[in-house]
Amino acid sequence: MKPVFLFLALISGYPPQAYTIREAYSELPLDLLPTTKSYLFDKADTKENRDKILVYHNEERDFIRLKHEGSPLLGKLKLYQSTDTKVVAVEHTYCQSGNCENYLSLARREQKIGYQEVTAELLPDYPLDTKAWRGMVKQAMKEAYGNHDMYEEMGYDDDAVLQSHLMWQLDEQSGHIQLVETTMPVLLARYAWDSKKARFMKL
Repeated sequence: MKPVFLFLALISGYPPQAYTIREAYSELPLDLLPTTKSYLFDKADTKENRDKILVYHNEERDFIRLKHEGSPLLGKLKLYQSTDTKVVAVEHTYCQSGNCENYLSLARREQKIGYQEVTAELLPDYPLDTKAWRGMVKQAMKEAYGNHDMYEEMGYDDDAVLQSHLMWQLDEQSGHIQLVETTMPVLLARYAWDSKKARFMKL
C-alpha cells in the first residue's frame, strides 16, 4: 500500500486491508498450480480467468478450492502468515479410476521476486523417508485386522508402493497439514503453523 493511501486509511479509522488468500492465488506461479495451469492452457493468465475455477472460498480461514469441469485435478490452497512472512500451502490431488495421487508444496512470498517453493525448509519430515513411517502403518493395520496379511497384500515392504499410498493433506477445519495413509486411512502426523517461528511444527 502506498504511503498516501496508508495515511488516509489510518486517519479515516479503517486499518489497511489485510493480505488474503485470493491475492496470494493471483500471484502464485502457474508451475505451482497444475489445476489452474491446465485450465489456462488456451487462455490468458489473468486474475479473472484464474478466478473462474475457484469453486469455494472461506474468507475466515484464508482457504480456497480449485476445480474445473472435465479435469481430474482438485486444488486446495491455504494462506499462513506471521509478522513478516506469507506462506501458501498448495495441495493438488489427481484422482482417476478410484486411484488418487497428490502433492503438496509450500511457497513463501519473497520481496521483489515473488513466491518461491520452500517446502523442505518449512515442513518437518519433507521429503518423506518412507522407512520412518512403515512401522506405524504396519502396526495400525495389525491392530485393525489382527495380523499382517493386509500389510503384506498391499506390498508395503516396497518403498515405492508405500509412498504411493501416503498423502499430504490440508485440513480445512483445523488448518493443519496432515500426513495420511490412504487405504484404511491412518493419520500418521499433523503439522501446525507456528507464526512466531514462521514454519510448521509437528504436533
